[in-house]
Amino acid sequence: MPRFSVSFRIMGDELDPDAVSRVLNLKPTEAHRKGDARIAPAGRKYAAFDEGLWSLNSESKESAPLEEHLAGLLRNLSARKKDLSALRKKGYRQD
Repeated sequence: MPRFSVSFRIMGDELDPDAVSRVLNLKPTEAHRKGDARIAPAGRKYAAFDEGLWSLNSESKESAPLEEHLAGLLRNLSARKKDLSALRKKGYRQD
């Protein structure tokens, strides 16, 4: 049986994850600023992050159909189109 994981990401050199959270009124699944330390769960250190990230994962189980993952993210993001557009105009990439 296939397993899925879906996320929506906002990235940029000057991205402030806390500011993005305030604009979208959402808590990210993962977030960091450019220059933050990158440390693996086992404690191994890597080069610092080279850009900021704000990421929101779907809340569905990996065994859920892909359509369920996508629908869940769209429910969270569709009401925030204007805010997402404003973030894009600031030069932040989204995927």
